[in-house]
Amino acid sequence: MTLSEAATVKATFKPVPAKKRKGQRKRKTLRLTRRAVAGVNTISIRKRKLRPGKYRLSISATDAAGNKSKTIVRKVKVKG
Repeated sequence: MTLSEAATVKATFKPVPAKKRKGQRKRKTLRLTRRAVAGVNTISIRKRKLRPGKYRLSISATDAAGNKSKTIVRKVKVKG
């Protein structure tokens, strides 16, 4: 993501419902809050924080003055 100034970034990975299979473990929502600098930024997530499957990723940023960006929503796939 690219920011015009330093901000706090909030990201949410919410599982997209899938067909329930026997023995399948439930996926949980993961929420992250990170400080980010002006310019290009990336967010890293540790291995095994998200189970394989499809998630709805929502990201928004809030600067020091309290101005909030539009929330960006994308579907992402985590491979096993």
